[in-house]
Amino acid sequence: MRQELTEFFDLLFKFNAVINDTQKELQTIDILFFSRQPVLSPNDFEKALECLDRIDEWSRQFHSSIRQSIQLPLVVIPLRLPLLMTLLDVQAQVAKLKYLVTLQREVMLWNDVQREGVKLSPDLASELFCYVPFHNIWYSIMWSSFYLTVERLVAIQQGVEKLRLHCEEVLEQIDILMEKLRYERHRARFDKRVLI
Repeated sequence: MRQELTEFFDLLFKFNAVINDTQKELQTIDILFFSRQPVLSPNDFEKALECLDRIDEWSRQFHSSIRQSIQLPLVVIPLRLPLLMTLLDVQAQVAKLKYLVTLQREVMLWNDVQREGVKLSPDLASELFCYVPFHNIWYSIMWSSFYLTVERLVAIQQGVEKLRLHCEEVLEQIDILMEKLRYERHRARFDKRVLI
């Protein structure tokens, strides 16, 4: 059964509010990583990952709710493509950021282990790298990426800014879609009056 246009507007308003909250959360990630704090705790990384998980969740929900053309109002179907593409950009950027934040967290844990003087064994390495997608090749990750923490922090900062821009683009696409739908609704009312 197809949604009414008013139901679709309600959906857009709901996600508009969620995305505005997301912008605030991204600001907290930015402050968390780039304030003048000397050391980040593992809890800080967990907060950032939780925020990214929430962004990933709403972007996937929003994408799936407007991808299903069988339930959308007919007037929405040809107008939704730019919004769908922007949501895919958000999802891709979230995946990149989750990887970078996770890798940075693992580097911090590795540095803590090194300070404690613990020798790295394959078991310990697999625990340290359990969130890194290629943890089966822990030895190559270990040597290639531990000394790039400053560059990775810059990459995270740029990634957060890029994600913020993608979220702003989603908001713009929602506004454009709503404006087009209002126009279509008014035009349909006018056409109905003319026929009467």
